[in-house]
Amino acid sequence: MFFAIIAFLVGALALWSAWHASRTMREARRWPTVSGTFLERGVGARMGRVSHAPHVKYAYRVHGKDHVGDQLYLTARVGSSAAKIQKLVDSLPDPVQVHYDPASPDRSYLLDTPAWTYWMMGAGGIVAILFGLVHLVGS
Repeated sequence: MFFAIIAFLVGALALWSAWHASRTMREARRWPTVSGTFLERGVGARMGRVSHAPHVKYAYRVHGKDHVGDQLYLTARVGSSAAKIQKLVDSLPDPVQVHYDPASPDRSYLLDTPAWTYWMMGAGGIVAILFGLVHLVGS
């Protein structure tokens, strides 16, 4: 019964996280954009055994003030093989369009977080909730 409750709680947290991240990304899509230039781009730190994070650093100017950002995606760290990450960052144009938060221009990102990340998180949450419910009802 303990594991069923834990599974249910983890599933509920995953569903909430998927909803919250999706809502955050929908709001951020309305942020204004400015032109920025890359200072660095390449393959970043490892994320597990074979996956790597992208590494970007870019400069942009908002209302006469210079800013430096390092967020490729706003709400998720998406990783892949080093070759795929290098291909992704190399495919970004320079100058690049930088989305910035008008309330806090230091907060920025380059690409919308892929929707599959929310779907996977939500699906995992539903599976965990169902697992928890089935085991709670069965005990």
